[in-house]
Parts: sequence; C-alpha cells; structure tokens
Amino acid sequence: MKKQMIFDAHCDTALLWYQKKFDFFNEKKGHQASFLKLKEGGVKIQVFALCLNSEHGEFDPLRTLLSNIIFIKNEAEKSGKLKIIENKNDLEAVKKNPNVIGGLIAIEGGDLLRGSFEIARIIFDLGVRVFTPTWNYRNCIGTGMYEAESDNGLTRFGKKFIPYLQDLGVIVDVSHSAEKTFRDILKYGTKPVIASHSNVRKICSHPRNLKDAQLEKIIGNKGVVGIDFFPNFLNNTGKAKRTDIIRHIDYISGKFGDECIGFGSDFDGIHRTPDDLNGADQYPLLINDLEKNGYSKKQINKIAFENFYHFFKKHLPKK
Repeated sequence: MKKQMIFDAHCDTALLWYQKKFDFFNEKKGHQASFLKLKEGGVKIQVFALCLNSEHGEFDPLRTLLSNIIFIKNEAEKSGKLKIIENKNDLEAVKKNPNVIGGLIAIEGGDLLRGSFEIARIIFDLGVRVFTPTWNYRNCIGTGMYEAESDNGLTRFGKKFIPYLQDLGVIVDVSHSAEKTFRDILKYGTKPVIASHSNVRKICSHPRNLKDAQLEKIIGNKGVVGIDFFPNFLNNTGKAKRTDIIRHIDYISGKFGDECIGFGSDFDGIHRTPDDLNGADQYPLLINDLEKNGYSKKQINKIAFENFYHFFKKHLPKK
C-alpha cells in the first residue's frame, strides 16, 4: 500500500547532523528524523531549521551557520538521496521523483544577521528559503515570546527587512514571535506567512501557541499552520499522545477549514515526544488516526502534504 506523502515544515535534525557528524543517511536509531526514519514515515519534503544564536552558546553563530549550510548541501549532493530545494522547479521535481526526499533550509532566529541586508542576501544565495525572525528572545528584527512583556514589535530594521526577505523569495515563519512582533510582521510584510510549528492556545495555554486572533490573521491571509508535536505545546499536562495532535487539527479545521493546516513536528528539537509517536517513521500511525477520526483521503492529503506544498509552490522563487 502506497504511503501518504508528508510535508513536515520544521525539524532541527540538520544542526545535530552538522554538530555530531552522525550518519544521517544510514542511522536506524537515535535521532527522531534521520533519513531512514523520514523515508519509512513517508516524509517527502522536510524543512531543516538551523537555530544558532548566543542563547545556544554560539560564539560566532554566523560562521557556524555558513559552515552548516555548506555541509548540508555538500552531503545532500554526494548522497543523491536528498535534494535541497531552492525554487519551484526543484519542488516540483522532488514531488515527481520517487527516489529522493526534498529538503528546505530554514533559519530560526535573526541574531546572526547583525542588522545586515548583505548577510541576508548571502544566505539566500546559499539556499535558505525559510526564515523565523525571532527565536524566544529579542534581536535586531523583533521580539520572541519569552520577552513578550517588553515587546515593541518589529524594530526599524525589521520593518524593512521582512518585506526585503519576502521579495527575494524567502518564506517568513512567525513561530516564536511575541504578539506585537507577530502583528507587525503581517502589517509590514508583502506576502502571506506560515507558523511552521505552533499550536492552538485555546487547547494548550503555553505562550508559544497561537491565539485564535493570530490563527485568523495567518489563515485569513492564505497562510498555513504546522502542528508541533512537543507535549508541552499539545496540552497542559506535559504528557501527550497522538490524540492530542488530532485535537489541534480538529480545532483548526472545524473553525477555519482544512486548507490551512499541516505538520511541523519539531523533531530533534524536542526532548520529549508524544508517548505513541516518537519519530518520523511513525507518521503512518498519525495518518491512520486521521482516517479513524473521519477525515477523508482528500482531507488527509491536504493536511499531510498539499497545504504546505501549494504554499511553497506559490511563494518560492521560480528558478
């Protein structure tokens, strides 16, 4: 039986791959989203986020980032199994090719940009296609959710920088942004945004999750929200199962429709997973749950793959 294709909009595996130099393509156990686990789970396109800043103890995050990007691209090219997607043509080619998994490179947190449009252009030319303006703290662009009490929205630089990135063809991700910064991103931006790994605040009160008004802004502007699998974002107990993921999907689909939801697992960026979903290889279990909960094959295909795929197809550079 053919597996459902998956588009996962967020994992942190690539940073660990670079740091630990583990055998990404052949490892069977250990990491949550190694290549074999992605393949086993039906993951066709994976966004690999690189989160590098002083909060993570990085002495020179920009240098580390550039090395990380070059490392991933070189390893992907050598393997012939992982294709780094930089434009619409790449995206479409990956979908048609059964022998490869597509990868998109994302940056999580703008600390390393040092307020420079030139650095942004360099990382774009190297293949970065998704950008999360903040991690959890303040930087030269705006404010993250852990410093929400002092959130003044986008900085003067940030107000110019967000549309600059979007006009290049970089997709902006509002996950982690504090609320005023979030509003400014939508106000000053020129294109729709995604929340690659964020859940519903009404279900789980964690400040990383999105209020209904924020969901409405993203979705009303033709954006997509990826459900995060971290138990602390799924419910208020800190322990979760796949049913908790379904609850967030049910809520968004019931309130906003099924064309605005996807997956953003956060694999290898979370130290705990739902008890019954501990890696990308177990995506078929979640797909089966959606079927049991009354979702049609067409709806499941939208949630699992097509919603994010069509968003990226529309907003990536043509070539």
